[in-house]
Amino acid sequence: MLQIIQQGDLKNGDLTVMGFKSNALESELGSVGILGVECIYTFVNDPQKPRDFFPKLILEQNSRTDGKRCPIGLASIEITKALMEHFQVVNDQCTQTETIN
Repeated sequence: MLQIIQQGDLKNGDLTVMGFKSNALESELGSVGILGVECIYTFVNDPQKPRDFFPKLILEQNSRTDGKRCPIGLASIEITKALMEHFQVVNDQCTQTETIN
């Protein structure tokens, strides 16, 4: 998650700038677990996008008025929830940190 904060050039690690409700990531991502973190990480580090895509996206969203912003963090969580429901993924499966050999 530190890399996401650095990519977004977030001052003092303020995740509300990225569209989360708070800076408490554990509670924000609790419903989507590790899968939610992986989805955000993949979006931020997509090799098909220019390196400055994510910082520019954050700056663009923050320059808009509150009613015109897209809360990227919350949108990511909601999309992950919808996909989990569609593919019938149980949250317990997303919070396991074991490696599969």
